[in-house]
Amino acid sequence: DNFKTLYFDWCTELVDEIVGMWGKRLIFGQGRSYDEFRQEVSLEVFREMQQPAMTTAIEKYFQDETDVEKENARRMTQMSPYDFEQLMHPVFQEDEWILIVLGGALGGIVGLAQAYFLGN
Repeated sequence: DNFKTLYFDWCTELVDEIVGMWGKRLIFGQGRSYDEFRQEVSLEVFREMQQPAMTTAIEKYFQDETDVEKENARRMTQMSPYDFEQLMHPVFQEDEWILIVLGGALGGIVGLAQAYFLGN
């Protein structure tokens, strides 16, 4: 819904920019209101944007232009170790007790194995 609202606002501004004052007068002179024309154009372009080929093209464009994965990787490498830990901590917080228990158990097993093999 937010995307659709943003899109229609953008499209309305774009139509105003393209058509200009003279276009408004020509369209209004054809028996339609300018607002109706703008709405028709926005709806038609929105319908076209929902076609599979267009959706794929739009996704590729956004991926190429924003490159979120690369930007996130760049910003994460610039983080201090403390900031990185603060970022990752909520991700593991729910399963933190499992990590602690497993770490303790594995440490105990390795310690016993080491005592057994080095004790002989």
